[in-house]
Parts: sequence; C-alpha cells; structure tokens
Amino acid sequence: MNKVCLFIKTAIFYVGGFLVFLFFYIFLLPLTFLPEKKRRDNRFYYWLGEMLSRALVKLSFVRYEIKNLENMPKYPDQPAIILINHASMLDIPLVEL
Repeated sequence: MNKVCLFIKTAIFYVGGFLVFLFFYIFLLPLTFLPEKKRRDNRFYYWLGEMLSRALVKLSFVRYEIKNLENMPKYPDQPAIILINHASMLDIPLVEL
C-alpha cells in the first residue's frame, strides 16, 4: 500500500473517529447518569454503544470475521464473561459487535 493511501486512511480514521465519539457521547454521556437499574434495562443505551463500536471498526478499515457465533451464550438468558488479550486498541469495539 502506498504512503498516500495509508495517510488518507489514517486521516479518515482520526477525523471520523473524533466526529463519531463527539456525536455518540452527546447521547451516551447523559444516559450514564441514570440510576443503575434504569441504565441496565435501557436498550437504547446498549444500542448506541453498539453503533459506536460498529462506526469505529468501519472507520479503521480492518477486515474481521466472526466465527462460531452460534456457540456464544445468549444474553440475558445466559450471561457470560468474555476475556480478551488486548492485542490492539480495537479489541473492545470488536467484542461489542
């Protein structure tokens, strides 16, 4: 990949990521001050978080593939703890997808 293409992708990630964070945190930040019971039962809060993660992964131009999704426990019927090794900064957004 040439340096100009890499520079353009990097610029898109940083500028786009800033705009995505700004947009989503305007909506997410007030929701974090809700009482815990209301926050945990609020589907809009989790939907916004998922959309934030999707936008960040798309802006990073990273290709990913989700395998064995049928083996994942179904929340809230089967809660689980997912451990990741933090190989990159995109681990958390990828887990939220």
